Amino acid sequence: MSGFLPGTDLPSLLGRAEFSSAPERGQGDSPATAVRTRLPGPPFLLTVITPLDQRPSVVGATVGPWRRTGRPRNVEMTRWGAERSRATPDTISMTDHLDAWYIRLPDGRILRAGSTAAVRHHLEAGRLSADCRVRRLSRDPWVLLEACDEFADLIPSRPRVAPASRRSSSPGVNVPARGPGHGNGLGLQTVGVPGCVEELLKALDSTLVRGKLLTVLCVGLVGAGLLTVANLLQPGQDVWWPLPWLAAGLALLVAQAVGACLVTQSTFIELSRLRPAVPGEAAVGLGRNAFRLAVAEFVVVGLFVGASVGLGTLEGILRGQGQPDALVGAVAAVRLVVEVVFWPVLGLSLLLAPTIIVEECSPFRALGLWAGLVRQHLGRTFVYEALAAGLGAVVSFPLIFPVALAVGSAAPAELANPVVHATLATLAALALTPLLAYLTVANVSIYLNLKYEQSPGAH
Repeated sequence: MSGFLPGTDLPSLLGRAEFSSAPERGQGDSPATAVRTRLPGPPFLLTVITPLDQRPSVVGATVGPWRRTGRPRNVEMTRWGAERSRATPDTISMTDHLDAWYIRLPDGRILRAGSTAAVRHHLEAGRLSADCRVRRLSRDPWVLLEACDEFADLIPSRPRVAPASRRSSSPGVNVPARGPGHGNGLGLQTVGVPGCVEELLKALDSTLVRGKLLTVLCVGLVGAGLLTVANLLQPGQDVWWPLPWLAAGLALLVAQAVGACLVTQSTFIELSRLRPAVPGEAAVGLGRNAFRLAVAEFVVVGLFVGASVGLGTLEGILRGQGQPDALVGAVAAVRLVVEVVFWPVLGLSLLLAPTIIVEECSPFRALGLWAGLVRQHLGRTFVYEALAAGLGAVVSFPLIFPVALAVGSAAPAELANPVVHATLATLAALALTPLLAYLTVANVSIYLNLKYEQSPGAH
């Protein structure tokens, strides 16, 4: 489905594409490689373009029920939300100091028109439908064509609310709202493994944002510093030896929760508002959300770590008492099973951040929702997370491999040196930044897809 009216063929309409590495710049836009395509009717030019700072705002064409108007989200109860509420996407006045327009098709693709006359030309020719959305700058929200004075006279009037007869009257069933072009129920969505890959590739585009990468890098550097300090501390016999590592782990958990909430909130705003998050929106409710996420993750991680440590201690006690090998082996086998199961559960726990951000619930309520979601979609969730980990590892491999070689080639005496240890920890943080950022962003799309797209009738 494209943003052009039925009966028109987008590939044949676009004709021959010319790739240009020249950056497209406008006020508020970042350089980006563009695919230029001249449409029929010179001198009107539409340029298919996906600037890096706009990719997060168009990660998908299907609009799930989580985008519908309902109770105010946490970002709507602040001065940023108040400013946006006074200028809704249907009434906002577009800036007029630049004549270029970005056009978002209902399927998520982006076109760039060099002038208002170009947009009007293709509207009059019937090549653009009324369901397209436009904006001038990357920081502007997407608005319908009919909401702009420049094009309102070319858009025929139409009812804005779907007839009641098209809504489900069954109790407990809620038909998901769809975005422009999908309200007629004819929108198609890829299912199965190809659909998973498509969603994860869109999330990869959303990860390539400087703010998200810097946030994850800061968390990684904090973690490297904490581990370096813990490695330097040598507590005496009067102090429990794991105490420095335990304190460093708790501090790293809090830092990770803060970074995950910032990235998750920013990504959710991009998906739900179809625009990049403005400065300050990602930090709305940060303390509350970070505390909730830290508690939820501590419960999950603490449960498995506590079980593993407890079983290991029990194994040592039984062996010291001379108990039968069968009993000691049974305890050891249970401990190994717990340690093996821990890693997949740790990967699935990445869904806790979007659960807390989207549902705005307590940590224990989030744990219940998370467990129910994983239980309901266990196979699909596992495939999603495995594909996300694999794709993230492939993208990060050129950074991780040199660091791994450096660690492997270092002598034990060198690794024991505090300066070498701190250097390697910093390099590891740099190398893992794209992978960790991608996993955080991808799990927002995974959560929304599993929660609201796979079984929308239940929500």
